[in-house]
Amino acid sequence: MRHAEAAHLSVRVASTGGRLLPTVEDDGRGFTPEEVTDPAHYGLRGLTGLAAEAGGTLEVLSAPGAGTTVHLEVDKR
Repeated sequence: MRHAEAAHLSVRVASTGGRLLPTVEDDGRGFTPEEVTDPAHYGLRGLTGLAAEAGGTLEVLSAPGAGTTVHLEVDKR
């Protein structure tokens, strides 16, 4: 919430077919995910790597002024 300057945040968790599907969505300032390359900000790159190591995927949807949605899909263990 702090980094996004968001007023609202929602977290939903679903499961289907042995997969866990959490989604986090905010109404913050948004950003361009492809442009997040600053080595001092490891957050999204680290999460993407952790998801891949667990056999899952992480998808980040965002645009300036449009908030951010993060979808994770990973096997239940």
